[in-house]
Amino acid sequence: MKKVSSILKKIVENKKKEVFDKKNKISLFTIKDKLVKSNRDFLSAIKGDDINLIAEIKKASPTMKIDRSINIIELANFYEESNVSAISVLCDKKYFNGSLEDLDKVRKNTANVPLLCKDFIVDEYQIYEARYYGADAILLIVNILKEEELRRFLNIAYTLNMNVIFEINSKEELNFIRKIKFKIIMINNRNLNTFEIDLNTTNSLVNFIPEDKVIISASGINSFLDVQKLSKRVSAILVGTSIMKSDNPKEKIKELLCKK
Repeated sequence: MKKVSSILKKIVENKKKEVFDKKNKISLFTIKDKLVKSNRDFLSAIKGDDINLIAEIKKASPTMKIDRSINIIELANFYEESNVSAISVLCDKKYFNGSLEDLDKVRKNTANVPLLCKDFIVDEYQIYEARYYGADAILLIVNILKEEELRRFLNIAYTLNMNVIFEINSKEELNFIRKIKFKIIMINNRNLNTFEIDLNTTNSLVNFIPEDKVIISASGINSFLDVQKLSKRVSAILVGTSIMKSDNPKEKIKELLCKK
């Protein structure tokens, strides 16, 4: 039995209600009828010898608020001009103040950078919806899904030419997905049950991950010093809070990537 905190349980329950309401407004058939496959390769963008940055558009979270107003279009343009490898867009409205409309704005105002729909996916409807609004990749949180759901959601995403990131925080969650043929794994240094961050989580898990997997480290990465502490097996970092809260986001991105 997976351990799920009260806050995570509330997020998942709210998400299921949201999806139920959406299905009654717009049918899955209607969404599928308008879809085109992704043409921005998320996986290729985050691979390579140098550390790759997935810059996140994050307005808020249960543990954080951004004081200033955010212009999604300007931020999307800035991220792409800064040559980030990919952009993550938080799409949960109630707990993270995000939306699929934010994702749509980013898609329409970027040329080539791949986009990740960062949400709590609990239903296949959300995968098609994410693609409709411009996502090239989706996140599947191992802690909240059954093995059958992980397999089915992965296959659905592949039919849309989308990449899938499996998010874990523990060796138990890693073992849970060992038999699934996924390509990208994200180690979240934040425990979603306690919301506590431990940057050592990444390095404690990388050696148990098969060599053919592309590894992303997320949460608690605030400086290049933090990046340097990560295992060389990490291909990419996902950073939102430290960029969004920075008085000089351009310099923060340069610092994270150790660029002058």
